[in-house]
Amino acid sequence: MISLAGLSMIFFWIYLSIRKNRNIPKRHAAERLFEAFKDEIQGLHDEQGDAYEILKKALPRHENAYLHFRPHLNGKVLRQFDEAWQEYSCRGEDRSPSFLEQYSAAGNDTAAREPRQLALKKILTLLALARKYSHLPPR
Repeated sequence: MISLAGLSMIFFWIYLSIRKNRNIPKRHAAERLFEAFKDEIQGLHDEQGDAYEILKKALPRHENAYLHFRPHLNGKVLRQFDEAWQEYSCRGEDRSPSFLEQYSAAGNDTAAREPRQLALKKILTLLALARKYSHLPPR
């Protein structure tokens, strides 16, 4: 017969397995979010080109990853995540400045550094809220 201690250990192991597996979809969604921004972060960090040109084609992919990850959050973290998204995507209530106005240097290579840094800062703020749900180490 199985002792009470042995039975307790089996139930504890089952509990840990269930708890670990419950977070797998959230972790996959967080990894998808990071993957969606990877190329643009590299492009902005390399300081080559206009931030608007780097980001405009990727915005639908970014929004898709944002919408995929969003259901895994709640409460204060969800509000912060939504605010960070609105800041990055320029899709708040007043919508000013526009995505183009915020990230474009209008072909001026000298002025292009500031919008790139702004975009990078906003993206990293958004991703920081998802970092604890991924397998990535904390920064």
